[in-house]
Amino acid sequence: MSKRQPWWWGGARFNEDEEHELFRFRFLITALGNAVLVAGVFSLADLMHLVDLSQVHRWAVRLFAPFNALLLAFVWGHRERFAPVSWAYWSGSLLLNLSGLLTLQQDELRVLWFFMHLGSSFILLGARAGVVTGLLSMLAVAAANPLLMHPYSPTAMVTLVSALMATSLMFLSYARHVQQTHTAIHESRSKLRQLSTQDPLTGVLNVRGFQQACEPHIHAGVSDEAQPYALLFIDVDHLRQVNDRYGHNAGDALLCGVATALQAQLRGHDILGRVGGEEFCVFLPRTHGHGALRVAERLRSTVEALPLTVGGPHGPRVHITASIGVAVHEPGLDSLSALQRHANQAMYRAKEAGCNLVMGLEGLAQEFVMPGAQPDPVC
Repeated sequence: MSKRQPWWWGGARFNEDEEHELFRFRFLITALGNAVLVAGVFSLADLMHLVDLSQVHRWAVRLFAPFNALLLAFVWGHRERFAPVSWAYWSGSLLLNLSGLLTLQQDELRVLWFFMHLGSSFILLGARAGVVTGLLSMLAVAAANPLLMHPYSPTAMVTLVSALMATSLMFLSYARHVQQTHTAIHESRSKLRQLSTQDPLTGVLNVRGFQQACEPHIHAGVSDEAQPYALLFIDVDHLRQVNDRYGHNAGDALLCGVATALQAQLRGHDILGRVGGEEFCVFLPRTHGHGALRVAERLRSTVEALPLTVGGPHGPRVHITASIGVAVHEPGLDSLSALQRHANQAMYRAKEAGCNLVMGLEGLAQEFVMPGAQPDPVC
C-alpha cells in the first residue's frame, strides 16, 4: 500500500517497503532546499560586502538559487522525476564548484564544497556515479591548481587529493553496504509476504492470499457489470477416510496432488486457494455461469481420473473424487464472503446428492452432471 508523504517532504507516494527510495527522495528535497538557502546567503552576503565574490562566481551563485528552486518545484510530488532532477543538481553543483575553484582564489576553503558534492553523489546517484564524481573532483583540483594565481602547495595538494580519494572509498563502502542491506530487507519481506499468503502444504494461496488476490476483481466487477466472475467451492471427498486408514502423511500427499492437478487445468488469470483442510476455492474472472459450470466439471473429472497412490508409486491406489459448488456474481453477491457462502451451499447439495458432482443454486442449473460422472454411492 502506498502512502503520500507530508508536504514538507515532497508529497510523493511511496510503498511501505521503499524505505531506501524514500530516504533518497527526502535527501534530494533537503539538498535542493539547502542549495537555495546557501546560494541565497552568499548572494546576500555579497550585496552587504561581507564576502568578495568574483564577477563570474557572483552570477553563478545568483543563478544557482533559482535553478535549484525550479528543480525543487519540478520534483515536488513526482518521484518519477527523481533521476533527472538528481543529475541536474549534480551538474549544477559541479559547475558551481569549478567556478569557485578557478575564480574565488581568496577563499582557501572553497575546495570543501567538492566533499559535499561527493557525498551527495553517492547517496543520490549510486556507487558508480559517486566513484566518477570522486575521480572528476581529484582531476579538477589537480588540473586547475597550476592555473591559479595562488596555487596550493604540493603538500596541500597531496592532502586534498588523498582526502578526496579516502572520502570516495568510505562513501563507496557505505553505499555498497546500504544497497546490500536494502536488498536483503526487500528479499526478506518478499519471503515473509509469500509465507503469509501461501499454503505451506500445497503451495497454492492460503485463505488470506486468496482473499487479497480476489478483491481487485470483485471491486472491478461491482463497478462494471460487464465484468462477470464466478467462484467454485471444491471439497475433496473421503479424505478423512484416507487419513484414518493410511495416515495424515498420505492425506497430505493426496492434497498436494489434487492442488497440482487443479492448477494445471486453470487459466493464467484464474485464482486457486486452499481455504480449509480438504477444501479449495477457484475464482474465475471474466466467466459467466455456464462457463463456470464447464470449468467445474473439467476439474471434477480431472480429480476423479487422478492416478493417486499412497506409500510411493507402487503403493495401493486411492480413488479420490470432488464435490464442487458453483456461484456466479449477481445482485446480492457483491462480496467474496457472500460468493463463497453461496458456493459452499451448492457444494453441500452436491454432497447430499451423492458426491462427485457439480451443482449450483439459484440462477444456475440445480445439477450439472456430464456424461460419465456418477455420484459416489458411499459418500
